[in-house]
Amino acid sequence: MKSIKELLKQQQKELFDGSRFVTQEFQDFGYRIAVKLDDLKHKALYIKLARNEPRALVEQALSFAVDYPNAKNRARLFMWKLNDLKKGSPQNGPDGSATDRYAENGPKESTSDLKSSDGHAEDQSHHTTGNATQR
Repeated sequence: MKSIKELLKQQQKELFDGSRFVTQEFQDFGYRIAVKLDDLKHKALYIKLARNEPRALVEQALSFAVDYPNAKNRARLFMWKLNDLKKGSPQNGPDGSATDRYAENGPKESTSDLKSSDGHAEDQSHHTTGNATQR
């Protein structure tokens, strides 16, 4: 019969695939994502996502990918959903309806607000068009 210490070491070895340097929670979370998506080849990517992306978005995308019926590639589905959530696409409006984000607020910048590199508004009246040359 094995001792509890031996059983825990064996379980840790199986869980972390020989990687015993998991010291942060995000590393564990990223590894668990890779296991759930059956994509251990890219576990470093999931660890990075767990560290840098908002936890709520990552968990939402993971839930979507794991629960999706008949998914051929859950990892691809996870990445698509994560990018979709980060963009805040119209498909995922708070009420579920497709809304155009620019219809309500208008464009963020107008062309008249553009400034040159020296900080002054550009005067476009001195520009010429066509093949005319200035002397």
